[in-house]
Amino acid sequence: MAKYTDLRGKALLFLLCLWFLWFINFSIRMVFSPILPIIEDEFIVNHAQASGIFVFLSTGYGVAVIIAGLFSGTFGYKKSIIFSLSLLGLISFVIPFVHTFWLLYVFAFFIGLSVGFYLPSAIPLITEYYSENNWGKVIAIHDTGASIAIFSAPFIALF
Repeated sequence: MAKYTDLRGKALLFLLCLWFLWFINFSIRMVFSPILPIIEDEFIVNHAQASGIFVFLSTGYGVAVIIAGLFSGTFGYKKSIIFSLSLLGLISFVIPFVHTFWLLYVFAFFIGLSVGFYLPSAIPLITEYYSENNWGKVIAIHDTGASIAIFSAPFIALF
């Protein structure tokens, strides 16, 4: 396969798609922070219980990163990303119907699990598609998706 040697045309479009996926992936993890007071009021829980959501998110993420790091090469990087996004989409669709707090913990774990499959598959995919001369630029541009997600999560939560 011929690698992209510059950031024009299809190469830029592919990078923007990966950037958007990283942005969505990170936004899902960050959006709980600004809505935590609403979650506390909705489920009538204290700060410690509500912040437990992040424990389950992080646990799921850690487990998934390890699994994806070990098996995404054999399963396929693109398939791992599609699996990640499919699982995330399914969970994001179902989570508004959660009415008990312990079930929110379960879904937080699965959100962490679904987003954890992305990064160990995206970085090898980037290095596969772009020439070595562009790795620094491409990975740096890709990683700005996380920074912008952190900045925009409170604004997303407002809507």
